[in-house]
Amino acid sequence: MEIKELQKEIERHDVLVQKHFREEAGSEVRVQNLMLKIGEEYGELCEAVLARRGAQRKVKLDKANESDVGDELADLIVTALALAVNLNLDIEKILKDELETVHGRFGG
Repeated sequence: MEIKELQKEIERHDVLVQKHFREEAGSEVRVQNLMLKIGEEYGELCEAVLARRGAQRKVKLDKANESDVGDELADLIVTALALAVNLNLDIEKILKDELETVHGRFGG
């Protein structure tokens, strides 16, 4: 999937979520909720990574499966991209710019 296609898909997905929660696109409430959701998804990703490494309580290890890390990482990425959409950011441009910055830092 190309980045522009991904952005369109995220926009369609976010419209459904906005309707469900009765939030307006780009509103302060929507942006704040996405920021909180990013924190939640990051926490779930951390739990999945800990479980994969065997560094969780038995009750959490018993619930864990191999796809958890990928699923949680995807949740985090989709939520971050929804935030970008709500802030009217061009995802392709910001990713390209950031990669250029990183390559410049490390001589790439």
